[in-house]
Amino acid sequence: AGSCKELCACGALLGGKIGCFLRCCSCALCCFAPGIIGKNQQLKSVQGYGDMLRDHLGSNQFLGGGDKPSALDLSVFGMLQPFARIGAAWIEDLLGPHGDALSQWYDRME
Repeated sequence: AGSCKELCACGALLGGKIGCFLRCCSCALCCFAPGIIGKNQQLKSVQGYGDMLRDHLGSNQFLGGGDKPSALDLSVFGMLQPFARIGAAWIEDLLGPHGDALSQWYDRME
């Protein structure tokens, strides 16, 4: 997530116990998780991860290949969709401009 505010908003969107937990932990996750998760690792930019997804998508309609969504498509979409719904600023950087292959994939998944 780009910020504590975005994680908190996703928690509100989720609702229930998991959403409440995410909202309560959003500040700690934003402050401590990057140092733990990214420790001794070369993390890519948001655009870099978008490029990885574009490369995997290639000329296919869906990430899993084929003409129907696969478990891979549902997993990636499921991770991105809450952030798109709250208007997270980095989603557009990841998906690219409207008309980009990854952006079109996201539109098909909606």
